[in-house]
Amino acid sequence: PHATHTMPPKRCRWSTQDDQILVETLLTQKAAGNQAQSGWKTIVWSAVAAELKKVATDGQAEKTASKCNDHYCNLKSDFVLIKRLRDMSGFGWDDGRKLVTAADEQWEELAKACLKSIKWKSTPFPLYDEMFSLVDGIVATRSGA
Repeated sequence: PHATHTMPPKRCRWSTQDDQILVETLLTQKAAGNQAQSGWKTIVWSAVAAELKKVATDGQAEKTASKCNDHYCNLKSDFVLIKRLRDMSGFGWDDGRKLVTAADEQWEELAKACLKSIKWKSTPFPLYDEMFSLVDGIVATRSGA
């Protein structure tokens, strides 16, 4: 008799709720003093993974400590890009919709220079303020950086 093995999915799928839990846990850990200049202490990623495990559904790839760290790096990259866009001439921010705003001409010019930025024309970033709290003073976000 052979046991039927189903392969677990390899890639983690991150929902808006997962992102929220990740960021809220990091804010709690920051308040507890577990953030160093160089980044987060190892125990932090285990805490994030444990929080995410509470809401995980069957069949999902496990969000391990290392996958949580990787995903946070992606969120941080998105944040830095969005902050750069917000600081650009002609661009703004709709706080209600958590969306970068600009005239269509601005977006067209931007698309010529940086195609990956164009997704932020219609993609909200609801965790902007929380991410700002997490990376402020850690990541160089000024244009001179």
